[in-house]
Amino acid sequence: MSSSSIEIICHATEDWEKIEQAAVKTFGPGFSKKKLGGHWGNPILLLSWRFEKKESSQLISRIADSVLVNPAEYVQGNQMYLKLSKQAIMSNKLEKGEGVLFKTLVPARQDPNSFWDKHKSVKKQELS
Repeated sequence: MSSSSIEIICHATEDWEKIEQAAVKTFGPGFSKKKLGGHWGNPILLLSWRFEKKESSQLISRIADSVLVNPAEYVQGNQMYLKLSKQAIMSNKLEKGEGVLFKTLVPARQDPNSFWDKHKSVKKQELS
């Protein structure tokens, strides 16, 4: 199974604590925090999650069940990149949008559509 990651960039004008709390509700507590400087020296906070094997599969399933996309449009090489809405995670929802970067590996020689559809069929009780 592949690995997946989530990255959220929090800008100086945003409430970092609220975003972090909402993101933990949505993606779980296992994340790293890194303070960065923006182009003009403004503070930026990067929140990052990394998921392996079963956790990765569960995350992909949650996203595939929530976000309607043509997976082939979001695959470069064997990486799938999909932007999710930071505003939606504030309500513990997953939607296509801006502010949250989801990345996952698509296994070599597997069609992106069948990879995505395979994860859409995972039963809800397996996701808990």
